Parts: sequence; structure tokens; C-alpha cells
Amino acid sequence: MRNLNILSTLAILLLAMGTQAQNEQDILRYSYTNVIGSARSMACGNAFGALGADYSSIVTNPAGLARYRNSEIGMTANLFNVKTNSFYINNTKTDSKFNLNINNFGLAIAIPTENSSGWRYVNVGFGVNRIANFNKSIYFEGINTKSSIVQHFEQSANGTDTGDLGSTSGAYLAWYQYLINNEATSGNQYFSDFTNDSSFSVRQRVSIEQDGGMNDISLAISGNYDDKVYFGGSLNFYKVKFSESNTFLEDVLNNSVAGYQKLSYQNNLNTSGLGLGAKIGIIALPTKYLRIGLAFHTPSKIYLTDNYNSTLSGTINNINNTKNSPDGTYDYSITIPGKIAASAAFLYSKKGFISADFEHIDYREGKLNAGTERITTVDTFTLGINNNVRSQYKAANNIRIGTEYTFGEVYAVRAGIGFTGSPYNSTISGPPKFKTAIPFISCGFGIRNGNYFLDLALVKNYATTYYAPYTLNPNGLAQYYTSETQSVATNFTATIGVKF
Repeated sequence: MRNLNILSTLAILLLAMGTQAQNEQDILRYSYTNVIGSARSMACGNAFGALGADYSSIVTNPAGLARYRNSEIGMTANLFNVKTNSFYINNTKTDSKFNLNINNFGLAIAIPTENSSGWRYVNVGFGVNRIANFNKSIYFEGINTKSSIVQHFEQSANGTDTGDLGSTSGAYLAWYQYLINNEATSGNQYFSDFTNDSSFSVRQRVSIEQDGGMNDISLAISGNYDDKVYFGGSLNFYKVKFSESNTFLEDVLNNSVAGYQKLSYQNNLNTSGLGLGAKIGIIALPTKYLRIGLAFHTPSKIYLTDNYNSTLSGTINNINNTKNSPDGTYDYSITIPGKIAASAAFLYSKKGFISADFEHIDYREGKLNAGTERITTVDTFTLGINNNVRSQYKAANNIRIGTEYTFGEVYAVRAGIGFTGSPYNSTISGPPKFKTAIPFISCGFGIRNGNYFLDLALVKNYATTYYAPYTLNPNGLAQYYTSETQSVATNFTATIGVKF
């Protein structure tokens, strides 16, 4: 749709505001996951795939549920803050956003079989994990002497008769208010006050507000065979809520354009949806101090509904006009790619562990599926998006490493680090940092006293994203700019729980 920097950066999105349509970025938005779950797991970089006995580990490997010897219930609260620094046409602006949410809730029920060998436990579990947090505020501005968004509307309209301009499109709103006009001799060729004007100056300001998240709701069952091999499977339901409001402001400076004076263009999007997938996994204990795990996550299908609208206000010769698009609704679905997750952990006596998770995901397997409005025709739009997915994306690897050290038999200190691999094909064009990995670091502290526990974690994610307020024909004289936004997301997480 329209839609941090310790070791390296990643550009996740290159967007053009105001495109009320689905695109390949949807595959990434719902395929990327954060360092998620309980505070203990997050403090250890979420590298819990081979360890288990922590409900959030089931997100990686459901066999971890079989590691429970006692039933447990826990809940995690998360304070999330993301700070952004945006660079646009030699100018820097800062913005930030806070969000408080319940990050994790888990219930694990350990059911002993009373067998002295063979199947020792059959455990069941239910849990909710927030696997993506979409909250973010971005603001940037600059003085543009190369182009105007009006030229984008003009180019978008060219070749289309006025009667065929979509009523929710920016081109239609601009034509309706005379920001662009069509030639008298040809109804599908358009011009504006910028068509033949090569000397002008406009101030451009962009504000982007994003909200929402994605939750993994899982039902899991697992078995413990002789305390040597653990099996597990889960059925995973996904709940998506995402909203975005983009506001673009443009003002002509020093009367450098005849007629046109200013413009305000706002796009609003609300997306909601439900999805379904499954996971299976195994954990083995080849030695007393070594654990290894392997899990497979099936591709998941998510059914989504978009509700959107736009408002365009323009001032020409001191006359202001505003046009609202009709509210639009579109139902469709996406398929997010599956994963293979391999894990290993080394335990040092009863003092702690060091663990690592490795995930492989092929983003080329993501797919946009046409909604009911398009199934009766040859859907070149959806075919084009899925071709972009296959040509622009690639397989990527995610690495997470974590450690824990226990002292006094009650207290524990933890730390973690990891990288989320870039999904972008190295052959596509883009900013120099477009294809590197997202790093994160984490640390935490825990207290376990009898059947009660309290864990705290701090996680920082670093990323670089690129936003194009609008795009232009690369063969034309006008040039558009892309902003670079460096983000630092900070998660402070607390988990409380009890064993019973």
C-alpha cells in the first residue's frame, strides 16, 4: 500500500504517497516480524528455538511447549517508542511516537502421562504474541526547485480520458480542481502550470502517521519422548490492524509559479484482516548440555480489507477548492512465505546458556491474490505485482544470538543480538544501503522465586527507510526526491507469571 544504525541499515519501503492500491510492499509488511514475546525471550534476542519452556519460543518452534514440566501462565506489557530522523533535500527533521500494548499472553498446561519411559508429557498451550508493531511517526520537509506533485498528477493522467480517471485517484482530484487540464484537441493529454515552467521553487512538507500491529494467536500441542526428543505443532491465527494517514503540503515560494499557489493532499488508509498458518517442530538433546531444534512454518494466507479515502485542496489565483474522494473498500488476500528455522543451545551447568536461531525465508514466494472485484477479468494488475515480488525480492536469512547467566539461584542477567536479512535482490536499483541487514541488540534481568517470576527486557532495533512523496517519469526533465529516514525503535518489556 502507500504505503535502526549500529552495524548496518536496511531500506524496507520505497513508497509513493497517495497510491490507493495494493503492491509488493504488503508482502514485506506482514512477513517481517519483530523481536517478540516474553521479556525473557526478548532479552535473549528471541533466540529460544532450541530451549523451549517459554511461551514465546513457540512462535519459532512449537516443540518448545513440550519442555514444560509445570503448567504456567504469564503476561507481557510493552512500552514502545520509535524516534525518526528524516533527511529530505538537504534538510533534517525529527519525530517520535509512543505506544503501550500487551505484547504477549501465554498459557501452557503440562499433562504428565505417568510413564517412566516413552511419552512422558503431552502438553497443550494457548497464546497471543505481537509479532509486528506498525506504530511510527515521520515528518520531513524541503525546498524543491526540480519538481512539483502537480507534475505527478499530470503524468499519471496522460493517456487516460477524463471519464476514465478513477474517482479515488489523485489525478482525478487534481483535474476536477483545475490543477491539471486536458488539451482541447485531445481529451487524454494533460498540462499544468508546471508543464513549460523550468524555474520555480516550492516548499514541500510530509507527515506520515502509522498505527497498528500484527498478532499471532496460536493453539499448540506437543509431546515429550523420554526427555530426549520433543515434538510440537501449532495452528496459528493472525490478526492484522494497520492504519496510515499521509499528508503532503506544497507551497509556492516568491510567486515563482503563475496561478498555482499551494496544495494539501491527504490520504487515509485502514486495513484489517485475519490469516491462518501452521508450524511443526522438533527439539533433540543429543548430550546433557546440547540442544538442537528444527521447525517449519507453512506459508500463511491473510485475508485483508482496505478502507481508504483522499482529500485534495488546491489554491489557484487566491481561490481555494477542496475535493474529497468517495470512500473506497477493497477485499483481497496475500500469501506470506513460509520459514525454515534451525536452532542450537549450549547449557553451562545450571548457570545459564548461549543459544542461536537461524531462519531462512524466501520472499519471492509471497503473493498478492486478487479480490472478488478482479476475478472475472484478466488481472494484469495483480500479475504485475507478483512479477515485481519475484524480480525484486530474494531469499534472506535471519540470525539471533542470546545468552543468560543465573546467580544466587534466583536472579538472571541476559543479552542478545541479531540481524534480519534484506529481502531485496542485489540487482535492483536503489539507494546504496538498500540491501543490507537490520540489526538489533537486547538485554534484560529476571527474578524467579518459587512459582513466581518477573522479567524485564530492553530491545533496540535500527533501520533506514526511504520514502518518495511522489514519483515522476524518469525520462522527463523534472526530478523527484526520496527522503531517507533513520529510525531507532526502543522496546521496554515486563513479564509477570506464575507456575502451577
